[in-house]
Amino acid sequence: MRFPGRLLPAVVLVTALAACSPGALPQPVEVETCDGLVPVGVVYVERMVEALAGRSLGVITGEEPVPPEIAELIDLGRELDLRASRLGCDPVVINAAVNVETADLQSDDPVAAHFLDILRAGVVAGLPLTTSTTTVAS
Repeated sequence: MRFPGRLLPAVVLVTALAACSPGALPQPVEVETCDGLVPVGVVYVERMVEALAGRSLGVITGEEPVPPEIAELIDLGRELDLRASRLGCDPVVINAAVNVETADLQSDDPVAAHFLDILRAGVVAGLPLTTSTTTVAS
């Protein structure tokens, strides 16, 4: 598809603004380096803290259904982990870098603060933090 000379810059600008909008989540699959995954991790942490505020601890423990906005963030975290694995990145190094970048991030909300404590303790995992109850028939 060909764009007239003046239209192409507008298309590029709209695309760039959409990618940076508050509602848009980064796409880990588009990242080509381990260092490039750190900003994705920062967005994940910031958005998860916002989404967990006002929720009960049951959302983290798996005792309550996960709201759609948190499920979307959980998917982002899984995609981030998968991309890190495919790139051969050390998840501990990425987690440490994300922790440095979000060191000033605090929350008065107990559930969001608990999430930050878990992350800062070095746990690299998605939510909910429960074990699977799936059984396989023999």
